[in-house]
Formats: sequence, C-alpha cells, structure tokens
Amino acid sequence: MSDKLPPLEIFPVEEIVSIKISGGFYVRLSQLLSDHISTRSHAEIAQIFADIATREPKDSFEYHLLTLTVLIKEIESVVRAENKFEIVDPATFQTPDVDSDLDNPQSQQQPESQD
Repeated sequence: MSDKLPPLEIFPVEEIVSIKISGGFYVRLSQLLSDHISTRSHAEIAQIFADIATREPKDSFEYHLLTLTVLIKEIESVVRAENKFEIVDPATFQTPDVDSDLDNPQSQQQPESQD
C-alpha cells in the first residue's frame, strides 16, 4: 500500500482572477469590515491605517483590516469602472428606532419549515 498523497489543486498567490458578486454580497463585506473595526476607536483605526501605509500589518487585526479594506476598495473600483453605482437621495434612508431589535437574530422571524 502506498502512502503517496494525491496531487492538490492550489490557487497560486501571483494569479489574479475575475469574479462576479452581487451588491448584497458587497453589503455583507462592508458589514464585516464595520464589525471588525467596531472594537477599536476611530482614532485607533485612523492610526492603524496611517501606520500600515508604511509598514506591514503587525497582528491579525491589522492584517484582516487591510484585507477587507483592499477587497472592498477593489470591488468599488470595478463598480465605478462599469458605471454600476446608483445615485440616491440619502433622505430616502430611514433611521432605525433606538428600540429596534433588528440586530438581534433571535428577534427575527424564522421561515416556516417545509417538512
């Protein structure tokens, strides 16, 4: 019996591919970035961005911050190049009530089972 492992498929780090994503997925990435930075103050985040402009990230927080930021910036540049941004009046957005429970997953109604 041979202990030889089967060949693996890898994505070489120097390769670049194009992917299609929806605006909804972009929103999810933006929310992920927002959640990631919510543990730090605005001043700390600004300082981290200033620092990583001239050095490599020093920890996983900075590394993930840079990863998400670059990904979102790249998505926005493609959306802009393809003229897919939509201009909207900010007054059309509603501010959630202070008492709103929308961020609490337990408060959201679950779909009925199809069983």
